[in-house]
Amino acid sequence: MNKKVILLVVIAIAIGAAVLLIDNSAEEETRITPEPVRDDGREERVAEVELEDAMITLYSDDEATKWELGAKAIKQFIEPEQVVLEEVEAKISEDGVKQTRLRAAKGDFDPKTGHLSFTGPITIENEDKLLQADSLNWNQVRNELIGQGNVLLKQSGMEITGEQFVSQIDLRRLRLSGEVEAITQKVGEMNE
Repeated sequence: MNKKVILLVVIAIAIGAAVLLIDNSAEEETRITPEPVRDDGREERVAEVELEDAMITLYSDDEATKWELGAKAIKQFIEPEQVVLEEVEAKISEDGVKQTRLRAAKGDFDPKTGHLSFTGPITIENEDKLLQADSLNWNQVRNELIGQGNVLLKQSGMEITGEQFVSQIDLRRLRLSGEVEAITQKVGEMNE
């Protein structure tokens, strides 16, 4: 009987110790405070190269489309690789013929992927159209402009609004979508 009592006492001590260890580890987990999450958006990255009142030229893969991007400031970052342009004015040409002009508050170019995007306000013009949007991306593969947000197209006495558009560089083939409204204006009539 002594052996049974001793065995029961040892088992009870082992179970008690196990329960204490499990409870202590749970308490320690709640006492540990995690490190604050870093907000990389607020952390200022340092540009490798900074230029003022500068210009860069980009070409489509087939070199038919040329972007002459002038900017008040151009900053090149290494990690991740990126070129940021501020107060952008661009001339876009196809096969040596000037097609459109663009103005944007900010531009962003990824040299690895060739992705070019702009944030607004953005204005794109050719000889007979004026197009405005909040953001714009250039699809190099299809050589298309894709704009979104508060889209406004003005041409020959007509204003058309929408949520997004897809257009060729020359703005001749242009498709507006999302809540599209057209306002026509007769010659001599003022828009109120």
